[in-house]
Amino acid sequence: MKNAKPCDTPASSEKKYPYGEAVESLLYLSTRTRPDIAQAVNLVSKKVETPNREDVTKVKIIFKYLVRTKEKERHFVQTKQTDIEHRCFQRLG
Repeated sequence: MKNAKPCDTPASSEKKYPYGEAVESLLYLSTRTRPDIAQAVNLVSKKVETPNREDVTKVKIIFKYLVRTKEKERHFVQTKQTDIEHRCFQRLG
């Protein structure tokens, strides 16, 4: 208790979760490399102006999902000079 930081109210928090920046990063990922999170990101992006604790929890769950499924990849392979083939696969082993 000697090293505890004092605060004005019992429920105050010095650090505010960077909700807008987190959603912005998720939007980038959902359009570039991880289309599997697009629907969830769309839902959380609607609350950027006024997020509550539940919204922050949802964003954190999406990040946890990304960590758990980081082996999923999305690749673009150029097969001809004008054709680009899109391949999504999951690494095995």
